Amino acid sequence: MRNSEIRSVVKYWDSAGLKSLDSSTSGGDPLWASFDNYVENRRLASLLERLGIRAGAGVDVGAGYGRFARTLAKALDEVVLLEPAPSLFRTMKEVLDSDRKFEFRNECFEGARFGSKMRVILSSGVVYFYDDEKLLTFLREAKERLSDGGVLILRDFISPTQSMVVQSSYVKGQCCYYRSTQDWANIVDSMGFRVEEMFRSKPRLRLLRNRYIRRVLGKSALRALLNSRRFRAFWEKRDMRLNPRGSVQTSFIVLRLVN
Repeated sequence: MRNSEIRSVVKYWDSAGLKSLDSSTSGGDPLWASFDNYVENRRLASLLERLGIRAGAGVDVGAGYGRFARTLAKALDEVVLLEPAPSLFRTMKEVLDSDRKFEFRNECFEGARFGSKMRVILSSGVVYFYDDEKLLTFLREAKERLSDGGVLILRDFISPTQSMVVQSSYVKGQCCYYRSTQDWANIVDSMGFRVEEMFRSKPRLRLLRNRYIRRVLGKSALRALLNSRRFRAFWEKRDMRLNPRGSVQTSFIVLRLVN
């Protein structure tokens, strides 16, 4: 992936923006985005607790509007938020600027310099745009910036059965790289990382997400369900292992630096 390709991705996000403060996409239903954001943040918080992350510095790569920022800040002493798209960056600063734990940077991870080693690097919805060469460069730079035993957390996409390369539906001329679990294991092992965990970051709930079912159910009923504390708590704690026969799945890929 050349610098021009990175610029095309950044340009898309700068012009399209995000659907809502909770959203990870430029489209979609803000109601679903709120539910998914809640579940993903709770699962990220549980993950950081399991990993024993209670101090140190972290960086959020492609932070968007900063939807994971506060969860990271609860586990870390300081968090650097990197967002190269100017419009997203401005909104993120407006939302989060009052918190002294955050350092805001309108730049890409590639080439960024930090004053100290990072305990955690989080990247959400970034590396699926990277071909293997660019991914290796990203992993190499992450390795240089992590402290001993540091953790790289990728919220990305996994294709359980086989890797796929498809044309992006949003960024003109750009491909999306959906890697299999085995390909992920092979790539990261060669770079000195160990796969700690791989799991779906949010529930599929295909039936409820179906447009026809949503129309039948009605927006008010769907809102009541998705905002229900019991419903959210159930999916926050439910085992969400990857479906080995499923399609592309939004997942957390947790990598530990081993040397």
